[in-house]
Amino acid sequence: MRRHAVLALAGLLLAAALVCGARPALAHPLAPLGLEVSELAGGWQVRLKRPLVQPRGAAFAPRLPDACRAAGPPSIETTDDAVIETTTFDCGALGLAGAELGVDGLGETGLDAVVRVTLPGGRVERALVTAARPRWRVPTEPHPLELAASYLGLGVEHLLTGADHLVFLLGLLFVRSARRRLLAVLTAFTAGHAVTLGLAFALRASMPRAPVEIAIAASIVFVGLEIRHGRPARPVRLAWLTALGFGLVHGLGFAGALADAGMPAHEAPLALASFHVGLELAQLAVVLAVLGVARLCRPLLPTHGFVTRTLPAYAIGGVASMWLVERVWAAAG
Repeated sequence: MRRHAVLALAGLLLAAALVCGARPALAHPLAPLGLEVSELAGGWQVRLKRPLVQPRGAAFAPRLPDACRAAGPPSIETTDDAVIETTTFDCGALGLAGAELGVDGLGETGLDAVVRVTLPGGRVERALVTAARPRWRVPTEPHPLELAASYLGLGVEHLLTGADHLVFLLGLLFVRSARRRLLAVLTAFTAGHAVTLGLAFALRASMPRAPVEIAIAASIVFVGLEIRHGRPARPVRLAWLTALGFGLVHGLGFAGALADAGMPAHEAPLALASFHVGLELAQLAVVLAVLGVARLCRPLLPTHGFVTRTLPAYAIGGVASMWLVERVWAAAG
């Protein structure tokens, strides 16, 4: 029971940090910006896709070599969740192979950007630029390992910066029926979002962002109810089927992050596998870290049921309910 008390304290601290530090109504869209650069007759088309809702004071702009000059004013297109700015640049006769590209303004927001460049001949190069590394040099030769490393890092970061996914994962550790068969439940959750990710890109299907985000928040509310009222002797089949179903829902959120990055079909197998490996490595790291802290601190905390069940149930359920109301309100507006 002391282990459960430590888990409860960890849950409360995490929930408090998420409520205080997360951006309102952005419980997950720390999806990266997208910068797409492709050759046109007599120039280069540059498309910068940024979130419709973004941090206050953010100002993003594509960073191209000094030799590139805008051939005209940008065109602006607004979708349900993004603003796409398209500009044509004249970069001279040297092209962009070996040039440095990036996005200005990342350092003030903490957001990342996926840069995709289509070079003459159809070769596509891609990289993730961050506030710490805002520039990327376009390779003169293709490097599949760099693509895999970029998407693996994107998967790790997407889970670790996703407040809703983290709270759901932490909540599973408090559910009494799940604790008794944690490996099976986590495997089912992993299988669920692996299936959704694969199908989304195999079928080239896309789900509207709002219903997916609402369903993810609802899944966390359910976990909060399970922590408070769930029966420890619930059948194994029901526990892992529930985790599988929620994995399918959360996989749609992960697929949305990849869609925001603008991944083309011919890159899908390697990028999808790398992104999924990154997600699972981050998930495993979170679970092991929480369980490790619980084991070390087990003798230090009380074992009262209020601390081990009621408190984490209301903390996790309360945060999730707030997200659910925000997302339903945003979708209705």
